[in-house]
Amino acid sequence: MRQASAMKPTIFVLGAGASCEFGGFPVGSGLAQTIDSQLTGEVQNRDGHLSSALMINGGLQDEHRAAMARITRGIHSRDSIDQFVDDCRNEPLVAKIAKLAIAHALLSAEDVSELRVDERRPPELILRSMRETWIGYVCRYANPDVNRQNFISTLQNISFVTFNYDRSLERFLIIWVRATLGVSYEIAVGLVSQIPITHVFGQVGHLPGLAPPGVPPTEYGDSHPSNVWRAAQGIKTYTEELESAHGQAVRELLLGARKIVFLGFQYHQPNMRILFEGGFPRAVQVYGTVYEMSIRSIDRLEQGSSNSGCQHEFENEKCLPFMKRFREEILEE
Repeated sequence: MRQASAMKPTIFVLGAGASCEFGGFPVGSGLAQTIDSQLTGEVQNRDGHLSSALMINGGLQDEHRAAMARITRGIHSRDSIDQFVDDCRNEPLVAKIAKLAIAHALLSAEDVSELRVDERRPPELILRSMRETWIGYVCRYANPDVNRQNFISTLQNISFVTFNYDRSLERFLIIWVRATLGVSYEIAVGLVSQIPITHVFGQVGHLPGLAPPGVPPTEYGDSHPSNVWRAAQGIKTYTEELESAHGQAVRELLLGARKIVFLGFQYHQPNMRILFEGGFPRAVQVYGTVYEMSIRSIDRLEQGSSNSGCQHEFENEKCLPFMKRFREEILEE
């Protein structure tokens, strides 16, 4: 097998559906409803996790409560909280409160997710229950001639670009390594840290062992107000990302791909502009789920791919059946 440096990577671009399918995290309109319920309670009761997070980090002001009320009144005008925040880009407190609400919702979801490890759910039991997921397929079948005990070679030439704030991908990979190799959390984290994972819009804190130097980690599933505040600082909005150097780095990464695999992605124009300038890279192989998308949107996507000289396979399927269908084309050389 050729070395990773001699081969262009296969890049998985992950949308909300990818996290929803194997992590059970609230996304899209579901996340919007969760946030609406949380903020409505905070406004009515004048108390809650977000209020506490604000109190311990500069104080809770009437303008913060006004921003909470603003979100509850308008959040359902859009499919997602991200889109609503982008609409309100000239109201900075809306973005601040929305980020706190997103952080609290996702940390709370982590606490009850299938990826929560405790004495009753050791890593091997979790791995067994999540074997039939799209990421389970990637870990089992990528570079099929490689011994699964060699984790880095297993995922050689594979990178992930995710538009999701949650840490389900990193969490699953840590669990996969611990159970498959029979190693400690510390060793597993060291291996997972070598897998290229880019969060386009940031994430709700860094798991222990994966935090950059000087950045405190955020424990999985810990929704204490101090963690909610810290997690919220790592989230970006559409506008922030389009204006950042991080977006340019993402585009350069995609330009070097051999295959691009979209899972649970909706191909919204703001996100496509972050990934590509002027359309798909030339002559790349493109695979993607287009679950419940309109025929017109699919036609437009296929036309854009064809115009760039790309081979493409788009299917109206969820992530797991899609990976089963195209496993060999995507994961084998």
